[in-house]
Amino acid sequence: MARKARNFFTVGELASLFGISKQTLQYYDRIGLLSPAYVSENGYRHYSIDQYLDLDLIVRLRSLQFSLPQIHRYLGARSRKEMQSLLTDRAQECRDLIRQQEELLTRLQATQDVLAALPETAPGELRLERRNPCPLLITAVEGQETWKERIMSYARHACPDGTTPNLTFPAGWMLETKAFFAGPTQAKSRFFFSRAATGEPADRIAPGGLWLTAVLQGIFSLQARDLAGRLDTFLQSRGLAAGEYLYVQPRVNHWLSNDPSAYVTKVFLPVRLQ
Repeated sequence: MARKARNFFTVGELASLFGISKQTLQYYDRIGLLSPAYVSENGYRHYSIDQYLDLDLIVRLRSLQFSLPQIHRYLGARSRKEMQSLLTDRAQECRDLIRQQEELLTRLQATQDVLAALPETAPGELRLERRNPCPLLITAVEGQETWKERIMSYARHACPDGTTPNLTFPAGWMLETKAFFAGPTQAKSRFFFSRAATGEPADRIAPGGLWLTAVLQGIFSLQARDLAGRLDTFLQSRGLAAGEYLYVQPRVNHWLSNDPSAYVTKVFLPVRLQ
């Protein structure tokens, strides 16, 4: 028996040749992937040249990240054709993974751009600025009175196909300007809006031209009355008329702070000379 064993590898010897652990070989034995040629009376496993060759193939396939079930199936039906099929499928999986990672990288870069574009205007400051027409996606919320109904509409707007939305600017809401000036704390949003992606059909085009903007820090609803007064004073002092809707968009919200007093909201109002 000792002379016979000299022509076989022990589990430790075989494991060391391939840089794997003895526990790995024992696991391969338990799942039927690679069993020893024989087990001696003292319980030692002994592997022949056949097992060496099989393990050589197993280790090489594992280095290409094939799963153990895939390898097990191939060992039972190995051929040039089956190997080509195995490699072709794995190559496609890699291409799919690369595409997914590239899409993830694009989303990460878009999120970085969003953070870089956070307003630097001091909270409370009113500014006039020129803006280009902007395609918008719109979801109506008129007639929905409870917070639950509005949150459900917001969720459907943020991810209409049920997928996880990007961590970009959150959707804003549109207030009818006349209603806002008449009763800012009572004015209810008419629509949720977000910017349409390039090539995506738009529901509405926010007009280009002159816009009055304001940056608020804290909870918007608590500052709505003061904001309405300041906007009205600004418009009258410069002979400007407000557009149909006031656009309200969070810029710093629960994504970036757990303190509501640190939230930042930007308000946009299209204006024209009277």
